[in-house]
Amino acid sequence: MSMGIEINPGPYEKQLRRLNELRFSNQMNSSEITKFLIDRDRRIRKLFDVWDRTLLKSMRLTSVGIAIGQSYIANKMSIDIEIQSWL
Repeated sequence: MSMGIEINPGPYEKQLRRLNELRFSNQMNSSEITKFLIDRDRRIRKLFDVWDRTLLKSMRLTSVGIAIGQSYIANKMSIDIEIQSWL
């Protein structure tokens, strides 16, 4: 499964490759995401503490759970999200 944009040879191949590189180079890692969220609302620190101290940290979503979450967020925010970017 490809994580990027499918590139077909053509006049815009170089630009598409650069856009794809930029897409992934600007993503936050998990530490940056945690800091970002805590900086927005200090109460979330408690959630991360509980997560780290319990078996919650070992849980993983199935593809069905991811699809349900994606659908819920898309519905609540009235946006269209491609499921491939979540899997």
